[in-house]
Amino acid sequence: MKSDHIGTGAYGKVYKYTRGDEAIAVKTMRNISDKVFERMETEIRALQALAGHENILKYLHHSIKDHKMSIYMELCSESLSEFVKKNTLSIEDILHIIMQASVGLTHGPRS
Repeated sequence: MKSDHIGTGAYGKVYKYTRGDEAIAVKTMRNISDKVFERMETEIRALQALAGHENILKYLHHSIKDHKMSIYMELCSESLSEFVKKNTLSIEDILHIIMQASVGLTHGPRS
C-alpha cells in the first residue's frame, strides 16, 4: 500500500492511500484533545447519517487507538478550488456548483 500526503486540516493531515487501482482518503489526527475527539465523533456520525447522498463524500470506516483517530473516506479526484482554478466557468457552471453545494448542505447535521 502506498500513501501520499495530500492536505492538512485544522486537526490533522489527509493522505491518499493506494492499493492497486483503488485509492481512498484517510484523515489522521494524533494527540487530540477530548473536545476535538468529540467533534470528530460528531463528524463521523454525520458522515454515517449522510451515507449514499450524491453530494457528500462516502464514509468508509474509522479507527481509534491511543489518542489517534483516522477517518477513511472516498477520494475526490480534485478539490473544488483546484477545479475552479483549472477551468473557465460560465455563470451556469457557477450556479450549478452553488446549487450542488447547497443540496449537500441541506442534508448536513443541524446545530
